[in-house]
Amino acid sequence: MFEKRIQELPAELRQTLRERYASLTLQPEELPFIERIVAGSRQVALNHTAGLSTSQQVQMALFPILSLLDSESAYKELTKRICRRRKRLLYEGLEMTMTHNAYDASGGGFHGPEWSVRVSLANLEDQAYFRIGRAMKDALQGYVHHSRSTFP
Repeated sequence: MFEKRIQELPAELRQTLRERYASLTLQPEELPFIERIVAGSRQVALNHTAGLSTSQQVQMALFPILSLLDSESAYKELTKRICRRRKRLLYEGLEMTMTHNAYDASGGGFHGPEWSVRVSLANLEDQAYFRIGRAMKDALQGYVHHSRSTFP
């Protein structure tokens, strides 16, 4: 779809694109849109050093488009509701009162303390978060029980 739209651009704009992407290919007019996204996220001459995957590049391009199209922020609000619901389920599984600190489970690799846990709320079905909370609670209780029996 995007390639077709590019071909429909005025000749002057197509020439600008040809010049921009000429260092990447002998036929810049045939360069797939996805490769233009990767190259466009950095200086075209440094395209070979691209650090982000293609899917990350596409997401980076789509997020601002979505933001422009969704003036009511419906998608953003839906996403926030989903994450809040999943966090509540995680805490229910832990049998803990939910906190409102966005960074209450940072994880060592995310500048948190070495002994911490990080759970992404973006990947799984809702009920998985209750089960994760329950498994975390059971594991921690097992460690406490083992510690008490080993070091009375």
